[in-house]
This record gives sequence, structure tokens and C-alpha cells, in this order.
Amino acid sequence: MGKGAGLQYSNETSLSSRLLQAGMQMVVGMSYSVTVSAAKLMMKELYGQLFNNQPITEAIRLSRLELYNNKERQAYFNEIIDLEDWLLPVVYNNQPVNFNLREMTPEETEKYYTDLEQSYRFPLPIYGFVGRDLEILKIEKSLLKHNVLLLQGMGGTGKTTLLNYLREWWTKTHYVDKIFYFGYDETAWTVEQIIFNIGQQLYDKYQFGTFQAMGDAAKLGKLIIDLRSHNHVLILDNLESVTGQPLAIQNTLDKDEQQKLKYLLKRLKGGKTKIVLGSRSDESWLKDVYTNNNIIYRYPLQGLDKE
Repeated sequence: MGKGAGLQYSNETSLSSRLLQAGMQMVVGMSYSVTVSAAKLMMKELYGQLFNNQPITEAIRLSRLELYNNKERQAYFNEIIDLEDWLLPVVYNNQPVNFNLREMTPEETEKYYTDLEQSYRFPLPIYGFVGRDLEILKIEKSLLKHNVLLLQGMGGTGKTTLLNYLREWWTKTHYVDKIFYFGYDETAWTVEQIIFNIGQQLYDKYQFGTFQAMGDAAKLGKLIIDLRSHNHVLILDNLESVTGQPLAIQNTLDKDEQQKLKYLLKRLKGGKTKIVLGSRSDESWLKDVYTNNNIIYRYPLQGLDKE
């Protein structure tokens, strides 16, 4: 990030100094480009020492020592080289940092392991999952501007794989509270089925019982209010199947069901719940959902290059 010069004397506009000016207590930066293998080694040691209740300054020192003791780094073409990169980490600090770590209570422990067991696990493809960091960043930036985004790409470009990875990534990073995924390659999801499925995940068994006792209009209205007011993600994937596009799996919805789905999405437009639409086509029938102030929020996903 920065070059390690004293913040009070430096005129450099490094990211580290800007973060401190914005209110961060401490920033660990790199004075030069760092390899992925070095960053992994350092971060593993750094967080391990923090969870051993070491002060952050001592944790940083020990992580630099780990770089010094293990100098082999992976470079281009799978070459292994020795690097003296333990010199690279620099620390910007303007006030003491105390994480106040403690043991979890029994209730917190139960909730942690329950959430861990119930969370979505990304099925890693045989060929691995690489090269989508920039796409993830652009998707998240787009969702900050407008809560609906169309992820469009030809068959085989990796839309579903990316969306499935995001389900795990957004859960791990607490990007949202809950993630609701509906793939039209699996079944022709109707609005009624979507409402039932989301309700099961969103409410406890007592709330869900009350919810199910409501009429259809009341259930829809309550769900829309709850989704608009909370930070969740709704993913509708393989939407080309809804209208029966060529070469798509024919899990089609009739015109009435299409209009019901469009109505639900239009009601959620502008709320806190983020909506990602995955499709091979531009889904023109939903264009006014992913368009806001004459700006079309559509991200064209390309296949990975050979590198």
C-alpha cells in the first residue's frame, strides 16, 4: 500500500494513509508488490497470533519473522524462488488497537456451529475456481449503486459457478444476512413457491406458522416489506428457461406467472435486499427492473482467458 514513510511528514497519497485519515486505527501495508504465497503465509501467522491473544504489534512482528524463516515463494511458470520480502510489510498506526477477544458463550458457540453446518458449501469444480476476483468486485460495486443486477453470459462462461461461489463467499464475509437461490435449470419456480421457500428460511417455526396462515396477498405483502427492509440477497439463475429461450432447459413459466415474478422483483427494486439475475439473454421483459435512472445495470460475463 504505502511506502512506510512517516505519515506526518509524507505527502504521498497512499491507500494506507488515506485509510488512516478516514478513521482506521491501524493499517498494514506493503511497500512493494507482494507474491500471493507470501501474503498467505503472513496472514495465516498474523491471524493465528491474534487468536492466541498476542497484541497486534507482536502479531505483525511474528508474521514478518515467518516470512524471514520461510523465504521460498511461488513465481511465474511454477518457479520457486527465495525472496527477502520480510522487509515489505509496513505499519501505519495512529492509536492503540485492542481486539478484546474472549471465549464464546455456550449460546454463541451453539449458534456458530449451527450456522456453520447449515451454510452453503461451494462444490469446487474439478478444474478449480480461479480468475473471478475482478468480476466479484464489479458485481459488488454495482449492487451498491442499484440493488438489481443482470449477470449475462453465453452458456459455459461460468455464470452459475460464479453465483454458487458468491453464495459461499457472501456468507463467509457477512456481506448479507441470508441468501436465497433459485435456479430455473432445476425447476420452474413460481412466485408462490419462492414465497414459501424464502419464508421457511427467513422465519422461525412459530413465525412461519403464522405466515402460512395468511392469505396469499398478505404473505406477499409481508415478505416484500421484510425483504426491502433487511440486507439479504435473492439470486434467480438460468432465467433463460423462464421464457423458453433456444437451447435452454425448458422450465418455462406461463405469461401470468412471468408477470407475477416481474411484479415481485419490481416491488423489491430499491430496497435493501440485493437481487442478482443470471441469464444467457438480456431478459428484456425484466429490463425496467435492472434499469434505474436510465442506467442499465447489466454485467456481461466473459469466459476465462488461457492464462
